[in-house]
Amino acid sequence: MSNVTKRTVDAAEPKAKKYFVWDGKLSGFGLQVMPSGHKSFVVQYRTLEGRSRRMTLGKYGGLTPDEARELAIEVLAKVRNGEDPTVHRKVIRHAPTVNDLLDMYLSEHVEVHNKPKSLIEIRRILDRCVRKPLGKSKLASVTR
Repeated sequence: MSNVTKRTVDAAEPKAKKYFVWDGKLSGFGLQVMPSGHKSFVVQYRTLEGRSRRMTLGKYGGLTPDEARELAIEVLAKVRNGEDPTVHRKVIRHAPTVNDLLDMYLSEHVEVHNKPKSLIEIRRILDRCVRKPLGKSKLASVTR
């Protein structure tokens, strides 16, 4: 097994199916080569429950092999401490958005406590002033 270096990454040619070039020094660190020619650095590990997980660190070009190796070392250190980095990504991806909060506000408060004409006006204001600029943002990322 060779090490994942700039030379080995540049030499990796796309094939009919995706394949991996694993690093000889750092177990679990490697390069994923897609049939399209895209190359990404990955780290593979097992959780405390024994489930195998593969996490993409970044694309080649945005990361050098040395930077990707450092990221892989950090991820594997977290795994050794009992964390599962892919779970943190999933939690962030599925976090509620501003649109979710507005839908809940309209259904649980405005429709219950306001007159129908007020409901129409509140919807119009929220759609125009809040949903368009902030609707897809995660609640945790919205600041003053």
